[in-house]
Amino acid sequence: MLNLAKGTVTNRRCALHIGRYTGFITLVLAVNQILPTSAYADDPAHEAEHDVILHMNEQIQELQAKVKEGNILDTDVERLLLQYKHNDYLNFCIGRYHSSIGYYNTAFHQGAWFQTTIDRPFMYASDDEDGFLPLQEVGATINGQIPSGKLGLNYVAEIGNGRARLLGSEPAQSFRDTNNGKSFNLALFARPSWTPGLQTGFSIYHDYLTFSDNIDHSELISTAYAVYESSNYEFLNEVMLVRHTGSITGAPGVFHTPGFYTQFSRRFGKYHPYFRYAYLNAGVAEPIYGDPADGIVVNKSNNAGPLSREEVRRIFMGEKSSWPGGKRVTVLMLAADQPERGVILREVFKMNESDYTRYFLQAAFTGRVQAAPKDLPSAARMKGRLAANPNAIGYLNKGDVDDNVRVLLKLP
Repeated sequence: MLNLAKGTVTNRRCALHIGRYTGFITLVLAVNQILPTSAYADDPAHEAEHDVILHMNEQIQELQAKVKEGNILDTDVERLLLQYKHNDYLNFCIGRYHSSIGYYNTAFHQGAWFQTTIDRPFMYASDDEDGFLPLQEVGATINGQIPSGKLGLNYVAEIGNGRARLLGSEPAQSFRDTNNGKSFNLALFARPSWTPGLQTGFSIYHDYLTFSDNIDHSELISTAYAVYESSNYEFLNEVMLVRHTGSITGAPGVFHTPGFYTQFSRRFGKYHPYFRYAYLNAGVAEPIYGDPADGIVVNKSNNAGPLSREEVRRIFMGEKSSWPGGKRVTVLMLAADQPERGVILREVFKMNESDYTRYFLQAAFTGRVQAAPKDLPSAARMKGRLAANPNAIGYLNKGDVDDNVRVLLKLP
């Protein structure tokens, strides 16, 4: 180890990687800061304390910037980790991390520039694209090698807040879980020294997904993979099986969603053509992946046809106040503290909360509308009103939609 003069601080490694691809910019910053090694050389107690600080010294940050519709630059913290590296067999991390489900998610993270293909496998679609898997978590993880000789075994164990499936909520729950059950993930993989480039492994993930009607759906995700990569060849194979319990209405039920992909690539000089085949099969009745989707809903007896986003906007803003046939529309909104409300304001009204309040105050004063939409405290109350009033229109999460309502317009 390099000894420095007392009081000296230096950076041993500062790696900066920037990947750019089709409107995506990924910034990965790893800083390893080394504190003075000789500052407490004559004080064993301080030296022991210093050794702990010395190992707990690496931060990993990954910031992703996306150019969204309307030429708006949106940033997202993908990873923000504080690591403690004891040795090759025990590493501890806490913060925002990419979950070790399967192979692809932690092999390429969000660096599209580093992957061979133009997009990720379908089963690894990002949370921002309503992906199938919980690829980002906030919590703690430990990982390291397992003494196994030439077999090269490694382990990863993770505990996190899990993901949220509510309309308008952030998939990775940063500060608190929507239920009392944490997510758990255990991964094991091997990198045998007798075949450089070969890696095989599996992972098992469990969590509970809770919708606003307080129905918990148990989620068990099992993956297995075998990959081989060299300077000229890339051969990736992964399979997954997702198991959810509990139907949309809360009745008992077990639903399985299988999926896999296989990808082969061969480098020819500067060119790297590839072939990928992907498969994913989610049933219509599947409570998490199947239809119906999040969106604008009405009573099941309402015969109104599918509505465009502009037609929905006019109804919610009071510009169109009756259904075909003359029945008056009752517009329902959730209270301001509900995450779904933000989606409706953004996707339907094209307003923020203050603009929304100002609009209906002015519209009521001038007589353009009789009153603002009625606010309800919860999705359960929303669903009850929609089921009881055939002329009402509102919005629900996918998990709250049942046979008493009908989806008119799906929202992202």
